[in-house]
Amino acid sequence: MDPTDTLTHDSDDGAGAVPTLPPAPVLPTTPPADVAVATPMSLPPLRLNPAANASYGVMPTKPRAGEPSPAALRAAEQRRQAKKRRRIRRIAMLVVTIAVGVVAGPPLATWIGDQVDSAGSTETETPADTD
Repeated sequence: MDPTDTLTHDSDDGAGAVPTLPPAPVLPTTPPADVAVATPMSLPPLRLNPAANASYGVMPTKPRAGEPSPAALRAAEQRRQAKKRRRIRRIAMLVVTIAVGVVAGPPLATWIGDQVDSAGSTETETPADTD
């Protein structure tokens, strides 16, 4: 086979000649007896998850599955504090309303009653017919 043959080169039988590679050399599976075998090198242990072994400030860590992130924990704490402040405000407003009702209630009721009595009747008057 000529090294200049190509896939499109026509041979005498009409089929294209396909270039082939020489066979790969076979490597021996055991070293020869006269070659000294070196001791295997000791490799450092594999670090499959470098984020787990890194210090805290080097690489941000992802939260484990099922654990809330620090931002979610902070947000939950802020919501809890806001809810607590709203509850305290509601209780304070209720206490003030009750206190105002107790202190001003009876005098306010008597004042409204006196105003209605002094104004006269609460019914509308109809003009009399003069025919």
